[in-house]
Amino acid sequence: MRTSASQLFYEYLSYLFRPVGKYKNFSSEKIWALKDVSFQVEKGSTLGIIGPNGAGKSTILKLLSGITNPTQGTIMIEGKTAALIEIGAGFHPELTGRENIYLNGSILGLKKREIDAKMDEIMEFAELKDFIDTPIKKYSSGMYVRLGFAVAINVDPEILLVDEVLAVGDLAFQHKCMNKISEFSNMGKTIIVVSHNVRNIQMMCSKALFLNKGVIQDYGDSKGVVVNYINFMMSMEKRKETEKDLHLKKSMEEKVKITQIKLLDSKGVDTNIFSIGEPLRIRIKAQSKSYISHPDFGVTIWTEDEKKIATCNTKFDAFICRDLKGKGEWECSIHSLPFLPGNYSLRVGIYDSFSGLPYDVWGWEKSPINFIVKSSTDGKKIAPYSDLGIVELSHNWEQL
Repeated sequence: MRTSASQLFYEYLSYLFRPVGKYKNFSSEKIWALKDVSFQVEKGSTLGIIGPNGAGKSTILKLLSGITNPTQGTIMIEGKTAALIEIGAGFHPELTGRENIYLNGSILGLKKREIDAKMDEIMEFAELKDFIDTPIKKYSSGMYVRLGFAVAINVDPEILLVDEVLAVGDLAFQHKCMNKISEFSNMGKTIIVVSHNVRNIQMMCSKALFLNKGVIQDYGDSKGVVVNYINFMMSMEKRKETEKDLHLKKSMEEKVKITQIKLLDSKGVDTNIFSIGEPLRIRIKAQSKSYISHPDFGVTIWTEDEKKIATCNTKFDAFICRDLKGKGEWECSIHSLPFLPGNYSLRVGIYDSFSGLPYDVWGWEKSPINFIVKSSTDGKKIAPYSDLGIVELSHNWEQL
């Protein structure tokens, strides 16, 4: 049942795939790309859609954007929609970048004077000013994505649909796009993202939808849905694995290992006791048995009762690690610990930069790195009580 707050509503939606051409008589069996899919997206929320290849993820976006119609069911959308679904969708290869901006903008509902006003902003975001008058048939796939995303965000949509096409761009542009998506979310716009990168879904989306073979497997809080998806994919892989596959999987897992983690104070002394406001440096050593392209690192900090309170991540800090072959060393510096006195722990992981999947994580199967925060020793403060929260705010008092 639709709620008054929903901006996008799907009910008992199904889409029948009909083979054409030489595949028309290939099979008499009906292939349902989607089957009885129902969900709603509230205004201002961000929904991530995940699932294995062929699950129906992109079909949902095509139905939402009006590219194709459902075989049965109801779709209700309130608000202007912009979509970035397929590379080159809405573009004509013989036209220049500039001409395609006018073409794509008009398809999305803009008048010429509105496109004129946004032209400089579109070119600046796409970083294609030097190529804007070149026919786009000469563009690379990454240039297509830059132009498509720049146009989509500049039509000022109320609903933004983004497929996995962002994975084509370089890391810096991916980060730029994700910042823009976060900015849109903060502005109260509704966003639907299809991605195989489950870390991105967890960090960007409040809710997630897990599809498999056109059927909803799970829908709800993104963290829980992603965990169920990973467990599902792992169980599917286990069913397929032979002894040879198991050996290969083990060798893949052993590509990179974290060999050492040290906690250092401002003087470089190895310690696990810090004062409020003191710097903390996390030094990570790892070793690979083969060439690893631009690995990512993540550090999470947890309370004693298993509440995650902070994350530092190279991918979302736009820090690109050098390729790793053999031994490597990295350091994450927290300039000033804001935590109140108590016991805390760190979990540190090294990840594949494309898929977001972990090579090695310390803190889950391996014991977490524990540290203690004590009260300041400057004599101006007393140790706070344990029920005063987690973070100390920088503040002062005065009587007026």
